[in-house]
Amino acid sequence: MSGKVADELAIRELTARFNHLESQKRNSELAATFVENGVFVARDERFEGRPAIEAYFDPSNWARL
Repeated sequence: MSGKVADELAIRELTARFNHLESQKRNSELAATFVENGVFVARDERFEGRPAIEAYFDPSNWARL
């Protein structure tokens, strides 16, 4: 398998995992799909690091949306 094909497959698998974990509300595992200092941007807000990313997906924080 070429590098490009392998990369594309890995991206598709990661996207599917992310979507599955989000739909199951498995926030800790979802945050773990990011590197430790990863960044997630949503609604013009920036969430940096796994704890911040996990907190963003916590339903108790949804009142701010």
